[in-house]
Amino acid sequence: MEREPSCRRVGPQGPPPRHPLAITVEGQYGLYPLHAKGFGSFAPDDPAVGLRLPDDLASAFHRWAKEIETTLTADDDDRWRRLFLDGEELSRRLARELGPARTVTYRGVANGGLASLTKVTWRGDQQVRPGPSAPQTFAR
Repeated sequence: MEREPSCRRVGPQGPPPRHPLAITVEGQYGLYPLHAKGFGSFAPDDPAVGLRLPDDLASAFHRWAKEIETTLTADDDDRWRRLFLDGEELSRRLARELGPARTVTYRGVANGGLASLTKVTWRGDQQVRPGPSAPQTFAR
């Protein structure tokens, strides 16, 4: 799986942070499951990002991404739902691992239909509630 290039140039706001503070998890064909502004799409064990995740969590993200790649053409709602729920659990684990100094937002599975689009954010073990004007979930 090729990774889109990370943008690490110094711009008018200065260089991006050395490590992402806000991470988005989204299962999407052809991209790694983790994304952050200034870093693009990246692997959970990418040393340049410096998350230093336990091997079992990084491996679980790689398996999840691979399963999304192989499920893309499947017309199996149960399989897509399981992938969606697996991604949500991986996102929670990631948030717990990274602690309250960073946020982790789960955006679902991009190719899994409307039932797979969501937005849930955690800071450590705590779910961050959306503001009154932002819907939490598009459909389930």
